[in-house]
Amino acid sequence: MGRCLLIEKGLPKVLWPLAVQAAAHIRNRCYNDRIKSTPYFMMTGRKPNLSKMWIFGSDCYAYKHDHKKLDPRCEKEMFVGYSKNSPAYLVYNPQTGKISKHRLVKFVRKNSTEKQTQTDEDELEIQSNNNRKPDSKNSDGVSQSEGNTEDQVPDANKESVNAENTEVSGSDETLEKVAIEDEKNNAGPLTTISQKHEYSKRERKAQRYLEDFVKCSKEDVTNVSVDYCYRAVCGVPQTYREALMSPEATGWERAMKEEIHSLKENDTFELTILPEGRKTVGGRWVYALKENAETGKLFKARYVAKGYNQTEGIDYHETFAPTANLTSVRALIQIAAQNNFLVHQMDVKTAYLYAPIEEDIYLEQPEGFEQTSETGVKWVCKLKKSLYGLKQSGRNWYKLLNDHLEQNGFEKNQSDHCMYRKQIENDTIIVIIWVDDLIIAASSEDCLIRFKDTMKSQFSMKDLGKISY
Repeated sequence: MGRCLLIEKGLPKVLWPLAVQAAAHIRNRCYNDRIKSTPYFMMTGRKPNLSKMWIFGSDCYAYKHDHKKLDPRCEKEMFVGYSKNSPAYLVYNPQTGKISKHRLVKFVRKNSTEKQTQTDEDELEIQSNNNRKPDSKNSDGVSQSEGNTEDQVPDANKESVNAENTEVSGSDETLEKVAIEDEKNNAGPLTTISQKHEYSKRERKAQRYLEDFVKCSKEDVTNVSVDYCYRAVCGVPQTYREALMSPEATGWERAMKEEIHSLKENDTFELTILPEGRKTVGGRWVYALKENAETGKLFKARYVAKGYNQTEGIDYHETFAPTANLTSVRALIQIAAQNNFLVHQMDVKTAYLYAPIEEDIYLEQPEGFEQTSETGVKWVCKLKKSLYGLKQSGRNWYKLLNDHLEQNGFEKNQSDHCMYRKQIENDTIIVIIWVDDLIIAASSEDCLIRFKDTMKSQFSMKDLGKISY
């Protein structure tokens, strides 16, 4: 059997050990009439898994792990067996002559060469029907007999007749004519041709777990997508000039004035003259439009720094800031459910504006709110606090919030540095921070209220009440 495998695929004889091994692998999973089972089942007591068996020598594509950015992700090779100690496949590279193990392999079920040489059942039926009737005619009107048709057909038409008898890849008109003529001669319809393109008529039912979901038609999905794209592209301005030219310019102007007021209230920057040899970090307005059933449209504007202009070692040093692990969030919900804790949520408004900054960073003044000195020199903003867009803003905010919690008696979890716990006599409070969002679990309402008051005294907070998705 191993010899047959090599000869069939034209593989070199040096692969005979793999061919014999593959043959034994196949024979061990074949039914044996004498033992009324398979050798594999007799040895292991388990039924063999045939879903991962492939034809020996078939083409496959093995994934390359050491590829570069523009290199192909896989390489065409030939399947030559299975690994004994792992669920990997053995593949042979004809170009290099190497045999390697791969777990990520994509097999080609039927290549172009096999399509040209392999004869399907429907082809055999067409040939038998054409050869069975001496009076049947092909698409060119040439009669055929049961004997050798090549002797009776002119040389100019031999190629067309052979193509019809050996391939089903002809035109649809040819197949229809053959089927009609066979029906007239009571040879039976070519059911294989008509059934080839039929689909299953089995009624498909949705899964039961989908019954709780609201179903929408394709038209509804299209309308929602178009509306979303319109709001994202046309409804929200991308620049300061677009905001002033917008039909809702009044709302955007009010949002920008609120942002400037917030920057000044937090003492985020001071106006000064740019020192010699220093460059400014650019800034731009970012707009967002939120809609709520209660408050209606909410215009939001934020002045952010162009952090991509920062120079490492001058404008920033460390940038890493941890975020809470989702496993910690699940653990907190589990603890709260077991101990009947209250779980609430809070949000810090303009969180980054509270964090002090160590580096000297000069920022351009917000567009539309520029100021100049008495002599006409253009001022720039020297940052005192972090600003959205800076590379180190997240790290500075985490450091400030961490110091505040530790000063109030909270202990940091060593496995997750965004999870804090505080024990007050019989009361317990656990806090998880995710940038500027806080999840709070407390054993009593008094403990929860005291923590909220502490946070509100230090930062501008938004109390979101009980946690919700």
